[in-house]
Amino acid sequence: MGVTIRKGGMKFFFTIPNIFTLSNVVSGFIAIYFASVGDYLTSFLFITLAIIFDGADGFIARKLGAASDFGRELDSLCDEVSFGVAPAFLLVRITVDKNPQLTPYAIVIGAIFASFGALRLARFNLFGSKEYFEGLAITGAALFGGLIINCIYPLSPAVALALMLAAAFLMISSISFPSTKTRAGIKSVLVSVIIGILCFGVYPMISLSLDPLQNILWLLLSAILGYIVVSPIVFKKMLGN
Repeated sequence: MGVTIRKGGMKFFFTIPNIFTLSNVVSGFIAIYFASVGDYLTSFLFITLAIIFDGADGFIARKLGAASDFGRELDSLCDEVSFGVAPAFLLVRITVDKNPQLTPYAIVIGAIFASFGALRLARFNLFGSKEYFEGLAITGAALFGGLIINCIYPLSPAVALALMLAAAFLMISSISFPSTKTRAGIKSVLVSVIIGILCFGVYPMISLSLDPLQNILWLLLSAILGYIVVSPIVFKKMLGN
């Protein structure tokens, strides 16, 4: 009985979509480095950059007709580093620096966040839909987590830890979050983001007297809060369910 040997050289690995996917994990690795030296904002910015690369690789793969099972597996492995491990490590590192008495809680919550992120990715690979996300996408959870650490944690570490734990459970929930790949999803996202900014963003920006960069972070946080809290309701209404 013969054995089929599949050869995969440089051309197999370093396709254009795969280069973008690898840029995702490189950004995640750099985010972990900056977290380790206490630069939490730069760490978050590299997590955000990883999200951009993650969105670009799939788009480019579809445009080039280069989507593959290998690319999908590589994408999940990179996503776990950038969006599961990096935000979890960022949470632990800021807690060790600022509130060492809370370190055991941060380690447990960080471990749950990273683990549930892996579960979320595995479920998506098996049952993912283009119509909606079952549970909060790991990219959304990572963005939310980075904003929690840079906006909420300085005000209340306990609330930040609780929100990170909530984000972890949202990833493995069965809640339907809209995808921007459908018309109803785009409308749901836009409506929920506007509501989020009006409900969660205006007051902190006025009352906290933040600098311009912090104002931008608060706007992003309020937008994603709107997506998390409001979009499943709006999406359900638009579908008539």
